[in-house]
Amino acid sequence: MLSPGLRKFLTHHPEAIAALNAKYEEATQAREISILYEYVDVISPPRALHASIDLTHVVLIVKEGQQPLDELIEIFYELQNSERDEDFQIIFEEAASGSIERGLFPIILLREEFRAYPSTRHFVNSLNLSKRERLKSLACTRYMNCPDEFEAFRTYCWGTNYVENEGYKSYETNYDALRHGTNAINFR
Repeated sequence: MLSPGLRKFLTHHPEAIAALNAKYEEATQAREISILYEYVDVISPPRALHASIDLTHVVLIVKEGQQPLDELIEIFYELQNSERDEDFQIIFEEAASGSIERGLFPIILLREEFRAYPSTRHFVNSLNLSKRERLKSLACTRYMNCPDEFEAFRTYCWGTNYVENEGYKSYETNYDALRHGTNAINFR
């Protein structure tokens, strides 16, 4: 079930309901997807993520309290991302075995994450949003300003000194956990 704020937002945006339903149906063809809300005092990235319990069950974890449009966009993005769980699983298995080096793992993982950006931007463009709604939305701005090329996207996400970026470091931490066999659920 979606949050009350997002449900209210969707009543004013039937085009969003149709697109979200279509994406949800597409994403749930081969597996079950649950949406859970995390209640936090401070909303910080990631605003949503998905965890694969196995290839038949995925959990979307959404931070409660964000703007409804942000919540909608992040859910759409994570549904899109979840459709490539087999690709993510291969990356995680290669990292766990050591076939991928620690310094390359964040880049390979970000490249996989990047694959969902163009369709998410298309989704945002398809919404009949007011200028005010667009300006209030952090996710709308992030996806609309996203570069089309991966190297530019990497700089967009992590800056030029990316090895010091918290997102990059969190991927390295995930890599370390995979190498030591301590990551039971693969978070993306």
